[in-house]
Amino acid sequence: MDVKVYVMMHKLYQPIISYLDGSYEMMQVGSALNPKIEGYLSDDGKDSISSKNPFYSELTGLYNIYKERNHDYVGLIHYRRFFTGKKFSIFSYQALSKNQIERILTNHDLILPKKTRFRQTLYENYKANHYINDLDETRKVIESLYPDYVSYFDQHVHSKYAYLANMFIGKKDLMDQYAKWLFDILFELEKRLDISNYDTYQKRIYGFISERLFNVWLLKNQLRIKEVKVVTIELNPLKEFIKDIGRTIFGVSGISNTKKR
Repeated sequence: MDVKVYVMMHKLYQPIISYLDGSYEMMQVGSALNPKIEGYLSDDGKDSISSKNPFYSELTGLYNIYKERNHDYVGLIHYRRFFTGKKFSIFSYQALSKNQIERILTNHDLILPKKTRFRQTLYENYKANHYINDLDETRKVIESLYPDYVSYFDQHVHSKYAYLANMFIGKKDLMDQYAKWLFDILFELEKRLDISNYDTYQKRIYGFISERLFNVWLLKNQLRIKEVKVVTIELNPLKEFIKDIGRTIFGVSGISNTKKR
């Protein structure tokens, strides 16, 4: 099985390397705007949106995977977060190995993070943390370009659960289908919105919107999903262990009540 998982990075960050095997490769996102990091892939190829990284976040890397990378299976993780095969560990974690990925994808279409539960509906959460007009306009774009997805959009934004962080591992042709759908919507949305007065955080709008859209696409396509624990490597493993116990007792993978930053 030809597997390549791309680690999205905007700066040199060595700690993650010790957690990974040869199926992972570093990709510098926003590389069109910054000095290249030696030894890393960059997201500014022939067909590139690298210069839009302040607005699209890790999606500039996803676009590069979609347009320029050729593997049977591809994945996207972050430089401080990775999927792990260990359920509980007080001492350390390792990222999913190639063998573990292959075993999972034999019977599943996608590897995703565990769902997060929100205190509010996802619509209410977006309204509390971002500009709700942007989400409303997204629905209009979907209605125009992909009307058969509108009911799934409505279902998702009125729920309290979501897959977050734009992290995945799956078949390349499947993720190409998703990427085409996603960027069709985002590029049209970009034409309709004026974000010139947004602060640096809110200008990451297309990254925020994409997290919602990924869930919409998943609902519509009814794929075989394997939820896998995600580790943030800057957190103490003991704290992660305690969080794991809480998740097991209360039956949720996390509760989000994000504040505006």
